[in-house]
Amino acid sequence: EIRTPMNGIISCTNLLLDSCDNKEDRELLETVSSCGVSLLTLINDILDFSKLEFGKVELEQYPFNLQYAIRNVVNLFSVNAVEVGKVITLEVDDDVPLFVNGDKEKNKQLLSNLISNAIKFSETNVEVHISLDNSTKSMHKVKFSIRDNGIGISKEGLSKLFKSFSQVDGSTTR
Repeated sequence: EIRTPMNGIISCTNLLLDSCDNKEDRELLETVSSCGVSLLTLINDILDFSKLEFGKVELEQYPFNLQYAIRNVVNLFSVNAVEVGKVITLEVDDDVPLFVNGDKEKNKQLLSNLISNAIKFSETNVEVHISLDNSTKSMHKVKFSIRDNGIGISKEGLSKLFKSFSQVDGSTTR
């Protein structure tokens, strides 16, 4: 289990943080904790990608408050956006249901990735729009739209978009 050592590092670091009074040591421990959480997130993403490649991803199906989950993600990234001089606006159409059945965490992960990239690559503000797309009485298809003025992807780059170990633009500035 590749996550077990990271969980141990994060847990022990948090225990040390609870008992640490020295400001300099506390800052170092907070850095270790933050890096540990980032590394655990990366490990989880790699494991999710591996599952996806082998068709082993299982989506949860349970009721959750979609609009609350969306607002939480947007609020989380709004702090990051303001730090780099941008604003995130959110528009949720009136017909988007409050509660849906689905995988809350995967929906939050998807929206987080889209917003994170929009903040990173856009020169101006980011608009998030949530709407329904081809819904019926028994099933809702929710559409997440992100508008920014980032560099976009060239037609040539689209062919590389979902291939393993490839990037549309490998430079560090893109």
